[in-house]
Amino acid sequence: MAALATVLTSAILLSFGGLGWAAEAPEVLKLAYTVVAPNLQDMDVFMGRDLGIFKKRGLDLQITMLNGETLGLQAVVSGDADVSQNSHALIYTAAEKTSTIRIICETVPIHSYVLVTTKDIVKWSDLEGKALGISGLGSIAQLIPQAAMKRHGVNPAKVNYAVVGGSGGRAKAMVSGRTQAGMLHVIEAEELIAQEKGLHVFADLRTELPEFQFTAYIALTKTIAARRSALQKFVEGMIETKRLILENKKLTVEQYLKYYPHRTEALVSKVYDALRPAMMLGINGGMEKGPFEFTRGIMLETGLLKQRLQHEQVYDPSLTEAALAILGRK
Repeated sequence: MAALATVLTSAILLSFGGLGWAAEAPEVLKLAYTVVAPNLQDMDVFMGRDLGIFKKRGLDLQITMLNGETLGLQAVVSGDADVSQNSHALIYTAAEKTSTIRIICETVPIHSYVLVTTKDIVKWSDLEGKALGISGLGSIAQLIPQAAMKRHGVNPAKVNYAVVGGSGGRAKAMVSGRTQAGMLHVIEAEELIAQEKGLHVFADLRTELPEFQFTAYIALTKTIAARRSALQKFVEGMIETKRLILENKKLTVEQYLKYYPHRTEALVSKVYDALRPAMMLGINGGMEKGPFEFTRGIMLETGLLKQRLQHEQVYDPSLTEAALAILGRK
């Protein structure tokens, strides 16, 4: 009887498998993340992967860390990545040259940067002749300070630019004396100023450019058409994880400290509270026209953008809208 039961069970399982009831292999999605370590405000992609949020949707998210957002853009264009995390400023300047790039999700739509400088820099014109650390030519680390400079009557061409990498690289460049200024995330600025008495927060760029956009996730139009199922799972997972981050500070701090064990819980908790208002803007996946129009206006005003791009030229809201139909809007 036992042998007969085993045979029957095997037959039933094979029958179900033939009907397509067997577990399907997860879809693979390749993501280019354009800094060498996670930022607190966009832990979504890492927490979503580490906590199995993408996996439960049948998505195998494969993350490649790149040191510079221009590399992420190149990875998407070349087909080495399906999705890339990039600054809006770089996306918009690229969109002037190609019509094939679309923003599919924004879980951190607004920036939260400060400009750190040596203490001898006390007014905007003092930046002339000094070296500003950037992650790459045309990167957000260059474009946001340039926009602020132009608003204060300073010619960005009179500032020297040193490509030194992400926030960590920009902090190290100031410590070594290679540069005298750099745009940093709040958490890096807090740490750096506590250690280096010759540096200070020269300008809070959150006040200077309050709605200037930060980063978005992009894909090519042909990838959206060919990989819609995988991209849909990605966007759903991103929104679900962003909501988890906003609902569970303790878990978020714990997850972040796994990547930065040298930082203290008190520091990360303090910075989380400072960043929370900006993170709230991504609770429904972003894609709003207001910040787009603000950023486009600043870029046109300062000459960083030549064409008056329209929202539909750079955004494809279809994946976010489909995700919200499942997850609900908050």
